[in-house]
Amino acid sequence: MEETNNNNEQKTVCGLNENVYVGLMNLALVITQIGWIVSIVLWGVGRDKSELVKEQGKNVLNWVISWVIYSLILLFFGIGKIFTSLFSGMHGNYFGFGSLASYFENFSIFALTATAISIFLVVCPIIGALKGFDGQTWRYPLAIRFLK
Repeated sequence: MEETNNNNEQKTVCGLNENVYVGLMNLALVITQIGWIVSIVLWGVGRDKSELVKEQGKNVLNWVISWVIYSLILLFFGIGKIFTSLFSGMHGNYFGFGSLASYFENFSIFALTATAISIFLVVCPIIGALKGFDGQTWRYPLAIRFLK
């Protein structure tokens, strides 16, 4: 669901044009490690001043919460996969490690998956920022709607 700000009046939030504020709120997610904090702070400051900021901030927060959950799940399965590949060579009284080829195969799968997820985590906020600069809200793909 996209909402468009078609009003001819220029709303401002904290001295910035409303659309620019929403665009920056999305674009901040691209900043490594602190971008999600910046986005949530921007939403917290501007949500009472603009309906557009309030709606898009909920979408951003849903995205952040969803990816924390997804990351924990991937971490859990990734650690399990590493342990099964490392200790697959255990037989009787002998404690051996799995084959080196199996280890590199699992690492390759992990590396490709991590690369695809990283690209996805950069591209989506950029799309959200472009929509925000146009005065539209954008629901992030794969985001669970905790806040409605």
